[in-house]
Amino acid sequence: MAVTDPDDARGLGARLSALAAWPVAMLFRLLETPLMAVQKLVGIKAMPYVFLLPNLAFFGFFVVIPLFINFAFSLTGGTHRLDRILVREAGPFGVTVSGAFLEARDVVVRDTRAVRGFFGGGAFLSEAQCTLERIVIDGARIEGIGVNDGRLTLRDALIRDLRGAEAGSALPEGAWGRGLVLNGAESDVERVLIEDAGEAGLLVRRFANDGRADVRDVVIRDVAGERSSGLRGRGVSVQGSTELVLTRARIERVHEAGIAVTDAAGFVGRDILITGVSEPPCVARDECREEPPPGVGVGTYDEASMELTRFAVRAAGTCGSQLAGMPSVDLSDGSIADAAVGVCLQTPGFAVERLRGNVVYDVEVAVEMTAFPVPSPILDAF
Repeated sequence: MAVTDPDDARGLGARLSALAAWPVAMLFRLLETPLMAVQKLVGIKAMPYVFLLPNLAFFGFFVVIPLFINFAFSLTGGTHRLDRILVREAGPFGVTVSGAFLEARDVVVRDTRAVRGFFGGGAFLSEAQCTLERIVIDGARIEGIGVNDGRLTLRDALIRDLRGAEAGSALPEGAWGRGLVLNGAESDVERVLIEDAGEAGLLVRRFANDGRADVRDVVIRDVAGERSSGLRGRGVSVQGSTELVLTRARIERVHEAGIAVTDAAGFVGRDILITGVSEPPCVARDECREEPPPGVGVGTYDEASMELTRFAVRAAGTCGSQLAGMPSVDLSDGSIADAAVGVCLQTPGFAVERLRGNVVYDVEVAVEMTAFPVPSPILDAF
């Protein structure tokens, strides 16, 4: 029977230990020179604090800074649940969620404010998966609920009194004031009231990737236009390459357009009532920095598409519907009344029979070729 020499075993163990320790030894040799220099500078007694600095920096960045800028709830990663929460006078957002799963019920956010000149929104959700039920956003500044990418399920929400940017902030005083903003998010929204907004009640858009929003049982009213510029004031704006399916909606007392679909966006609407669309407020003040649309019930522009069924447009200012560019539009089972022109057509060669599918035009001129200004996209310019 072979017998292993103990000296050989100890020698093999020592070689294996040396091999395993080699990376650690190399690391310490690399750190030796800078650490010796730091020790000469601060003294040996201060060295423990030097080693603590990375931990303090990590803690400060992810914990102290969010507290300092006063997010009421700042959730990053993980799974979270909020129930019966009241947030008042927080900023720059009442609730912010990034890359997390969130279920929130019975949440009230009131009177948010800008911090160091930025934001002042009710809730901001970025690349998150969120289910929100029974939500009140009252007195936000730039937007009520903003969603970037991710997925949103929203039920039973009230968003009101969107005051626009504060004086002295990065935006002009009164700018924006948007109710619900869906940027590329896959969204399922039901039973929402949006009132007293500025630039838009509902803004759905995406320019990089496609997105889709399904919105049902919504009321949007009293959208007064940006307080800073007096422009816009749309009930619903759909733009970019996104798609909105809107079912059972009432839009009343808005400016510029009840529904505007631009770029390459798609819109499908069923059971829609639009009443009371007027020119933007800057027209009356003679302060418009750009020529605005004249007051449009539903407008489709550029290469966008619209399918509108079971609808009524009342008191739409100048145009019950406006088409410009190369859009695809089909209107059926609806009515347009109390407007100067039923359809303001600015698309040469468009097949007008697509606008007459059991549609009643209670106006003096049903379809007329016009050259009115068209809505411009809503952008996030600072």
